[in-house]
Amino acid sequence: ATAPFARSGGTCSALPITLAAGSSCTLTYTFAPTATGAANQNLTVTADAPGSGSIALSGNGVQGNLTITPNSINFGNQGVGTTSAAQTVTLANNGTASLQVTALTAATAPFARSGGTCTALPITLAAGSSCTLSYTFTPSATGAANQTLTVTADAPGSGSIALSGNGVAGVLTVSPNPANFGDQAVGTTSAPLTVTLSNTGTGSLDVTALPNPSAPFARSGGSCAAVPFTLPASGSCTVQYTYSPSATGAANQNVVISATPGGNTTLVLSGNGVQGNLTITPSSVNFGDQTVGTTSAAQTVTLGNSGTASLQVTTLTAATAPFARSGGTCSALPI
Repeated sequence: ATAPFARSGGTCSALPITLAAGSSCTLTYTFAPTATGAANQNLTVTADAPGSGSIALSGNGVQGNLTITPNSINFGNQGVGTTSAAQTVTLANNGTASLQVTALTAATAPFARSGGTCTALPITLAAGSSCTLSYTFTPSATGAANQTLTVTADAPGSGSIALSGNGVAGVLTVSPNPANFGDQAVGTTSAPLTVTLSNTGTGSLDVTALPNPSAPFARSGGSCAAVPFTLPASGSCTVQYTYSPSATGAANQNVVISATPGGNTTLVLSGNGVQGNLTITPSSVNFGDQTVGTTSAAQTVTLGNSGTASLQVTTLTAATAPFARSGGTCSALPI
């Protein structure tokens, strides 16, 4: 016998084999295929008596074949601190004999095996059968992550599973901050001041709190939606505020904006209430005794503004005889 067949033993002696009347001997053969598929061999047996013939040897070489589908998983962008949907890898045996997966590298953070139908090692796959492995991605930091899982089987097709993903996170920026209205006259309302909320990170973020300020500040408009709302990476929206001081002096207020991820960002609103204050010095003028038909020396009254904002004198009663305005630096009304 020739490969893939071989004589492995038996009781028959080397040729010539002598068999006494009524006696027998045995021949044993083995089959060691080196390839899949059918193998056949005829062994001719010749004797010096009737009954010469042949021995037909046949066998079929079979082998398992492991396939890994897909052999790479890209989870894409995933928010830091969140877990992706599970993705599945199928281990299949498309060969003609069973096989065993004897080694499979365990996924480590930020990747994890989350389920599937494959058993614990060793995984036995009958010919034509399959099982699944499920994996997830939970990044703890921004940036790319990669891991290669080696799959070893006792049949052709051993390979690897490449896991990859990118951790992303939104970053909230508020501009301008502080938002300073500067000087504003008491009892008036400023022009709207626009504050922009921008996501300068690599992933989306959710603005979960954007409270309205209290007097003397007020929210007056803008493009930001009602909370909660989402800002995609590189996205932005605006909030408009006004300032209506009811008293002089500085005013400040903190607006705490909450976002996920990112936590709290404090927007500082500030302004300064200003107001004019008219002073009249002196507030009375006594000309004393003056000879009838003559004109006194001029006396001066000073109008001053001791406040923090400009003012207008809108009414000034005209002096009538025997008094008369004779000059001064004040302009015509309004002053």
